[in-house]
Amino acid sequence: MFSFQNLDVYVRSKAVNHLVHKLCQGIPDIYMTSQLRRATLSITLNIAEGAGRLTSRDKRHYYVISRGSAFESVSIIELLFEQNQIEEQDFLELYEEYEDISKMLYRLIESYSFSKKKY
Repeated sequence: MFSFQNLDVYVRSKAVNHLVHKLCQGIPDIYMTSQLRRATLSITLNIAEGAGRLTSRDKRHYYVISRGSAFESVSIIELLFEQNQIEEQDFLELYEEYEDISKMLYRLIESYSFSKKKY
């Protein structure tokens, strides 16, 4: 087993990928669904890639990118909801998932941050 497979944030991001895949099947806007799928997949892939890096700085870099992809995903689902392409229930469920993932990534990022000197 690879180390990233034990991370709760990785498991959660994979679950969101499944939700997004199902949801996108019913949305006619191919551009938006393609971008949402890529952004959501980027969360998962960057977590895995970050876990494989050897230095704290490199790990942190990939987790920051992953968190950025979560933000991008939220922006897309917000637009889809405002354009009446997804139901409110789907929007709220995904929004909550992305918010939780973002918080988990933030804690992971902080764990690899350099501590500041205290004087």
